[in-house]
Amino acid sequence: MAKKRPQPRVDPESVHVRLGPLFGLAPRTWLPAACGAIVLLLLFILLLLPGIRRPGALVEMYSTPSGASVYVDGRRVGATPLTMQLPAGRRSIEYRRAQFETARTELTVPNRLFGSRFFPARLTLHQRLQLDDPRALVDAVASEYAGWAIIGSASAQYQFPWTLSHGVSDLAADSDALAGYGRPLLQAALSDVRSDAMLRDYLRASALAASGGNAALPVHMLDLFTTVTHLVETRPNLGTLFAAALSGELRDEYQASEWYTEGLARQTTRLLPHTTEGGPDVQSNGIITVGGSTFRHLSGGGFVMGMPADGDDRAGVEALYRPHLAEVSEFYIQQTPVTRAAYRDFLSDNPYWREDNRETLIEDGVATPDYLRSWGYRTAESDDDLLPASEVSYFAAVAYCQWFGTQLPAALDGWTVRLPYEAEYEWAVLANASEGYDSGFRRTSDQSEPYAVAQFDAGQFAIYDLLGNVWHWTAAWYRPADYLTREHPYSPYTQSRPPAAAEKAVRGGSWVNSARTISAITRGAQPPHWASPFLGFRPVISQES
Repeated sequence: MAKKRPQPRVDPESVHVRLGPLFGLAPRTWLPAACGAIVLLLLFILLLLPGIRRPGALVEMYSTPSGASVYVDGRRVGATPLTMQLPAGRRSIEYRRAQFETARTELTVPNRLFGSRFFPARLTLHQRLQLDDPRALVDAVASEYAGWAIIGSASAQYQFPWTLSHGVSDLAADSDALAGYGRPLLQAALSDVRSDAMLRDYLRASALAASGGNAALPVHMLDLFTTVTHLVETRPNLGTLFAAALSGELRDEYQASEWYTEGLARQTTRLLPHTTEGGPDVQSNGIITVGGSTFRHLSGGGFVMGMPADGDDRAGVEALYRPHLAEVSEFYIQQTPVTRAAYRDFLSDNPYWREDNRETLIEDGVATPDYLRSWGYRTAESDDDLLPASEVSYFAAVAYCQWFGTQLPAALDGWTVRLPYEAEYEWAVLANASEGYDSGFRRTSDQSEPYAVAQFDAGQFAIYDLLGNVWHWTAAWYRPADYLTREHPYSPYTQSRPPAAAEKAVRGGSWVNSARTISAITRGAQPPHWASPFLGFRPVISQES
């Protein structure tokens, strides 16, 4: 095998590199020039080129309240707080946020030619937005907060947002709006507190309201404590609200406290004189007929709302349904649910609500695709006239009541047709002794539609289908804990228009329910735009003050 020849060793000091001339210029001439050119090019790229290629400034945009969409020259670029590079020149900037007036401003964006990569021209813009519709803002916030209440409790993977706190902060953008709408918002939201997460949001929002949207100081916390103390004194069931909202050991300690147990005992004692065997003492002046529909008169009075027939207040079963005193005024209630025949009369005069206009109703947010899905104005059948008018949204039921109100005789001048309040519906069930009669609940597994109205026992005052057949829309927003936040006695007529919630309360049960699960005090809830084959309605006629 041939041996490798050793490579000769090279002395580094003996190696020399010699640059030749370039374009006739000696190295000592062109080499410094080339290095200088490279340095100048790098400086140009770093210090001048950015200002030439992207002339403009770094603009920071803020708004009060934050979260406003920012449009630059008609194109959405983000939401405040926002920092972005804007091209030099004249720019049109808009700030848009729901329930606030759109703010527009014209801006001349400067340019820094030298060093803009490292030291760009900067502008800071701050826009205070003006409330356009405080009522709409309150309804939106209250409805979203109520929606989270229906869900129940938060979890480690599913946290609730600070809906109420952010809403109060938005209201604080206008001191007059906060003063006029802050308290009604918080009063309504209190009836949605049913978890520790919602309680934290409520207390934070209350502190923000007390401080005018600023950081809460000790004096503001004192105001909050005073408010809570007043609420506890005027709302006997409020102590139970905290038991429903708290969790774990803290709840157990709270429920074992002397203050809590004595409060429950006092409330039970307070209700005893108003608890009567056989239901409340209700009188009737007879019936009237309006537009082919018969209404039964019921006198008003006071009763214990939310009390089961067996007298058990269910304190250990459902903390949110504490019985409480309620009062209702006299009213007339339709003897049956509104029938398909009667609703077709309404459709005849109101084409907007017909099934062939369903897509428009859905776009307007007042119905779902199930609205009049299996029947309607165009599909009249001789054998369905006496079926309840189901598959009707709350908004459609309200429109029917408004239409029906135009038919009231002169003798009822000053009276109004509307959906019943929850207290009125429960009063009617108790007065009619409907729990003691055969009702329209599920009987066979193959049943696919409601019963014709007035097929079962009439009850004491001949008011049919108050329990079973179809659930009934009511005029009340559903708030899970509102039984715990009411003053005693509670009257549905003394409230000004409350902020909206996520769902409307429904009563009565339907043909798919079991009689064992539905009673006079059973509450349900549905979004107001929903239409369901299990849900109908009946109007009342009341003398509004």
